[in-house]
Amino acid sequence: MIYILPFIVVLVITPLIRKTALNMNCIDKADGDALKIHGKPVALLGGAVILIAYIIGLGLLVYSPQSTLRLYSGQAVTSYLKLISISMGGLLVFGVGLWDDLKRVKPSLRLMMQILAGIIILLTGIKVNFIPITCIAIPLTLFYIVGAINAFNVIDGMDGLCAGVSLVSCAGFFFLGLQTGNMFLVSLSVILFMSLLGFLPYNFYPARMFLGDAGSGFLGFMLGTMAVMATSAPYKVINFIVPILIIGVPVFDMALAIIRRLIRKNPLFIGDRDHIYDLLLKKIWNQPVVWGVMCGVQAVMVGIALFIHR
Repeated sequence: MIYILPFIVVLVITPLIRKTALNMNCIDKADGDALKIHGKPVALLGGAVILIAYIIGLGLLVYSPQSTLRLYSGQAVTSYLKLISISMGGLLVFGVGLWDDLKRVKPSLRLMMQILAGIIILLTGIKVNFIPITCIAIPLTLFYIVGAINAFNVIDGMDGLCAGVSLVSCAGFFFLGLQTGNMFLVSLSVILFMSLLGFLPYNFYPARMFLGDAGSGFLGFMLGTMAVMATSAPYKVINFIVPILIIGVPVFDMALAIIRRLIRKNPLFIGDRDHIYDLLLKKIWNQPVVWGVMCGVQAVMVGIALFIHR
């Protein structure tokens, strides 16, 4: 029941928040923008739906008698501190994303806030331990977090794509957590998975509600943090590769975008319509088919990651 509630919460509150967004004129209009492929205006604030469901699910996780975190031990205290830091970082990323959705934020300020969110989780000891040397682990952790935030933001350019790929990644971290006995990772991935599962019907083509930068950024932060937590074994290349594969489609798409923009001498922070899913759409494939292909590729990558990790 702990893990089903976020799904129920999303089903209940999404229509209410969508109506609120429409009444507040908090919508995404194409207005001839070549980077936007939707026709009619679509309500934003989908990220708020995911955030609310996550917070409620987290509260149940902490206070439920059945919770694996309700242990009177030092480990439980550490888990609570980590949950607090992850939540604070997520709220910060969500907040600057929401500001960007409504008013627009300078890329430099947005990057600073993303780095700050990474620093917040570093303070409770969550860091990449592939090379357990502080001067390497800290920048590598920030690279993971900031990279994931922007990767999931970049892939949120087609109805339901970011939510769908995130669902697959959550499933990957769930099974990876079971393989490694990391119940903390299992719990976070299930809460986020159930929240996304309830939201996807509203976000799938034709979308009635968008995640916005607030939602895609929050998802990127959460999945990036999970990837960091999954790189706990020092000097094991497999443990470094596996988390990257689990969030592979957004990461590789962003890497290609950076290379493409550098070659063309275009600004890195200016978007384009030459992402993998855009190229598939240009082949006259429709959005649901492209969604299935992209999520299917992500599922294959997750399968490979779990296979090589076992």
